[in-house]
Amino acid sequence: MLSIIIPVYNTEEYLRPCLDSILSQSFADYEVLLIDDGSSDESGRICDEYAQKDSRILVFHKENGGVSSARNRGIDNARGEYIVFVDSDDLVTDGYLKHLMESDADMVVTGLCKFGERNETIVPTGRVDYGIEELPIHWNTPPDMNYLYCYPVAKRFRSSILRENRIRFNESLFTELPYADYGYRITNVTRDEKYKMSAAELINHHEQLEACLGFLYERIGVGSLSFVRDNTNLRMMRKLYSFLMQKGISLKVFVQNVKLLREKDWADYMIGLLKGRKEKRVMQEAVRFPLLTYLIEIRLQRAISFFLHRESF
Repeated sequence: MLSIIIPVYNTEEYLRPCLDSILSQSFADYEVLLIDDGSSDESGRICDEYAQKDSRILVFHKENGGVSSARNRGIDNARGEYIVFVDSDDLVTDGYLKHLMESDADMVVTGLCKFGERNETIVPTGRVDYGIEELPIHWNTPPDMNYLYCYPVAKRFRSSILRENRIRFNESLFTELPYADYGYRITNVTRDEKYKMSAAELINHHEQLEACLGFLYERIGVGSLSFVRDNTNLRMMRKLYSFLMQKGISLKVFVQNVKLLREKDWADYMIGLLKGRKEKRVMQEAVRFPLLTYLIEIRLQRAISFFLHRESF
């Protein structure tokens, strides 16, 4: 059986199409775990509505803790031999699960179609089976294919490996499939704004990444993983930047997060990865003058936005 874990947070506009696409699957042996992560819109009610329609759907309501927390709740409650993650604003084709079950590998990676603000298909050129020793070769690829490895969606995991290794895949066999059944919605909100990351979360993820890369180097002697390291850390830093710049963040939370980051001896390395001129400048100023940066970048921008909005009426 497959366990499909869907973190849900304020996606009432897209949740029904997402669930309808899952319920239309040609492969029927699955359960759906909807993790309502403290939604303030109608998402929680929609979850309950679909649970009443189909006994395979289970709903878990929790306080908001972020997408990682929601996915972990799903893993804790999943009963399937395999686990699949789907985002609540995305879509899948009716052959998605059937294709993922073509292999008995510990992990299966398949393609995806971006749709919405931008249309693009990223898909492996053919079916490829490989072991953990070859993972860096596939992971350390040009940006388009590397994209497939950066998110938990468009993949199927053996649940026992997720639990035993705390969501680290150190003994897995991987399979790439030449399908693009997963529809990844692109809106005018970037993926870094969509999935923010606090400093504490960034620190945890960064340390886990370093441990995994160290493990690979010691085991198979792969020293050329700089692209993977820098690219993954860059994505995490952009999520922290979005967290700090989010609407409604308080001075206390802003300063606490900046101080957590600057305590790390790798903070300069992480900030140096930022490509955007503004985001790099803001983060460099924040670690030196957190209070002043907050007043200028958050309070002043709110005031300007307020007056511009008022003048438009």
